[in-house]
Amino acid sequence: MNDLINIIKQHTLKPRNDKMLHFSQHLMHNRHTCLYWWFGYPGIVSEPWMNVLPLLQGNAIHAEVHKIMEEAFDIDYISEISMFPEDEDFSYPWTGTTDAIIKSPDGSWLIDYKTISGTGVTFLQDPRPEHIAQVSCYYHFNGWDWEPDKVGILYLPVSADYKRRWHEPQLFEVKPLGKDALIQHIQSVEADISIYASTRILPPWPEGEYKWKQNKRNKEYELHYKPHYSSMFCPWRYQGDDDPCGCSQQRPMLIGKVDYDMNVIDGEKETVLAYVDQIQETVA
Repeated sequence: MNDLINIIKQHTLKPRNDKMLHFSQHLMHNRHTCLYWWFGYPGIVSEPWMNVLPLLQGNAIHAEVHKIMEEAFDIDYISEISMFPEDEDFSYPWTGTTDAIIKSPDGSWLIDYKTISGTGVTFLQDPRPEHIAQVSCYYHFNGWDWEPDKVGILYLPVSADYKRRWHEPQLFEVKPLGKDALIQHIQSVEADISIYASTRILPPWPEGEYKWKQNKRNKEYELHYKPHYSSMFCPWRYQGDDDPCGCSQQRPMLIGKVDYDMNVIDGEKETVLAYVDQIQETVA
């Protein structure tokens, strides 16, 4: 049984290369989507346990919540509903799986479950944009002959936050994005896939965050750049010199500085001044 740990890791990390585009994965990072479509995701030989456990937790929690809800009284509960929108004007095959439909005396809900770290809950003011887009696609492209009364995203914390506090789950009712806007967005994703096929030019990775920090000792403000969080989970991050994406190679960096009179004292002047108006909003 020496390979027990490796078996668990490899099974959990096995990439889903089914030649389908998924509403849960391929709406918000066109660069990753292009590479996935043409080459598939690479197999990950090894990951630290800290990166494997959240996947195991997510699968187990979904299964247990389904079991609990299926046994609940006065509730009609349908889980794991797959959809393949064939009536839309899409160039590539899309699919998705709704976590659950709940029908009760109070109305019907389309529900998606998301496990989240305790620290993530601390900074969760609204549902994440990628999750809203995902459930909006489930709402519009399901092929059902009826519409749920409400759409919701349930965030389920799986750890304490940085202050060792445990947060309660949070249920957000979501207004689905407009169908026409979703179709336009999906078609833009598909356009990038097709452009890459003919030009080998990849779309840019999602832009990170620019944030000001105050340096009271030097009486100045510092503009820092933090890469988009998705760069930490790039499927090609272990490919080394053969990494076709490169987004994981980004690093946080100091962009520039201004004094208290907003004079640029370090960095490329035009870039720094472009973000000066955000100092009062983002300084920490």
